[in-house]
Amino acid sequence: MNAIKITGLIKHFQDQEVLKDISVEIEEGSLIHISGPSGSGKTTLLRCIAGLEKFDAGELRLFDEMVQSSDIYTPPAKRKIGMVFQDLILYPHLTVMQNVDFVSKSVFKNKVERMKWNQNVLQKMRIGHKGTKYPHELSGGEKQRVAIARAIAHRPRILLLDEPFSHLDDDLREEILWDLLIMIRSENLTCLVASHQDAYLEEAGFMCFSLDGKMLNT
Repeated sequence: MNAIKITGLIKHFQDQEVLKDISVEIEEGSLIHISGPSGSGKTTLLRCIAGLEKFDAGELRLFDEMVQSSDIYTPPAKRKIGMVFQDLILYPHLTVMQNVDFVSKSVFKNKVERMKWNQNVLQKMRIGHKGTKYPHELSGGEKQRVAIARAIAHRPRILLLDEPFSHLDDDLREEILWDLLIMIRSENLTCLVASHQDAYLEEAGFMCFSLDGKMLNT
């Protein structure tokens, strides 16, 4: 089954065409690297898939369900998508555990079950021991781990990451990426990463979708 099918997507910001006739099919469980130079529309494409931006023309299907077309629009909360933004956007007034719990409440109504799940996600991202800390008390790598854990906390089927490791050094980036891959496989997620860096993603098994050539290299 295709997790994502985009047909003829066009997106403008005022008079500027950011995405032009994008079409791609991505199978469930795929690891995809969206490549392209700065300003090529990588972030915009992720936001369109998540439902945070409405595009001007085209169709978007998630798991064979139409979520956006000329007369259909499914809001972000109903798309089963988790997203990690480039600036992370952690809630500064909440602890690490509270940041994750804020999201998981939409899925787990039983508090005991929810707390067990929250701790499990944090432990898999190797941040479980920081549950009572606030974002300003964390290192850059720890904040990244919390942002990923929070994105997965509501059990999405698709995970979108926007330049997730650009501010990390090589060793830390590789360490977090491999922890993320374990999480992706355990939850059977389809993952799209927008990044202008490609070598480390190719080594990890990501296929490339270029916004220049619009070719999916399989």
